Amino acid sequence: MSGSVAINADDALLVGYLLGEVSEQQRTRVELEYLKRPDALERLAALEHELIDAYVGDELPADRRRRFEAVLLPSAAIQRRVELARQLLAYVAGQPAPPRQRWWHALAAFQLRPAAQFAMATLVVVFGAAAVLTFVQLRHARLELARVERERAELAARASAQGQTSASLQPPGGETPAPLQTPPPSSAGVERPRAVPQVVALMLEPGLVRGEPSAAPAIVARATDQIRLRLRLDVQEHQSFRATVETLQGREILSRDGLRATPLNGSHVVSFTVAASSLPAGSYLVTLSGRTPAGGSTDVAVYPFAVRRPSR
Repeated sequence: MSGSVAINADDALLVGYLLGEVSEQQRTRVELEYLKRPDALERLAALEHELIDAYVGDELPADRRRRFEAVLLPSAAIQRRVELARQLLAYVAGQPAPPRQRWWHALAAFQLRPAAQFAMATLVVVFGAAAVLTFVQLRHARLELARVERERAELAARASAQGQTSASLQPPGGETPAPLQTPPPSSAGVERPRAVPQVVALMLEPGLVRGEPSAAPAIVARATDQIRLRLRLDVQEHQSFRATVETLQGREILSRDGLRATPLNGSHVVSFTVAASSLPAGSYLVTLSGRTPAGGSTDVAVYPFAVRRPSR
């Protein structure tokens, strides 16, 4: 250390703290902020060591030297460290300078050492292995390049042969042969789109008695797929309904549950769809019952109707 021990602002503050050159406020700051960090404590010890070396080596400026003697040197620990530094400095100063040797003498002396001989042998082995590996890699690369060139030549010869074959197949005069006519695909096995189902809608009025319908029977063509039954309500008082279709003799044909009433032309209608095949020619009754809030059911109305199939 020569002239000044400060390297940066933090070092300058720590050196001032060691030599008692800082104010009371700065001293408090160093003790509260810096000396709580392990790295700051290590740096403070290193700077104290550098101050001792500079003091022993007479490298401190006069004012810093006086501060060192007034603040640090009274400490017994610092005095022991200063004395030890002086002894080391005197020992180093009393050692004779080593004689100068020619570089080849030094190299020969180095080679005679066992450790040096082992290191040289290791280097020879490493360089030999590297040379063998490089030779193997180069030989592999050459073989791979020869294989690629051979495949490229085979592909070029094959392409040339195909070109000659195509030229021999051309008709005389350079005419292009007509393309082959592909027969249209057969319709066999091709699924045709399904036809729209035929639906017949019947509007039914509630009857007074469970008997023969008073209205004319509905004529349902043989091609009809579904029958849409619409039951008109006089009063709508239920959230859902159950419809049961049965014959006049009381045999149940089918039933639908969970039906809802929809408004239509100032009244309400309950609608559902049945397969036309389930209603052959004959007379039927539709019993409509409504679900009560308690979970039970009550009859609402009976709808008689008849179905007639046209003769062929």
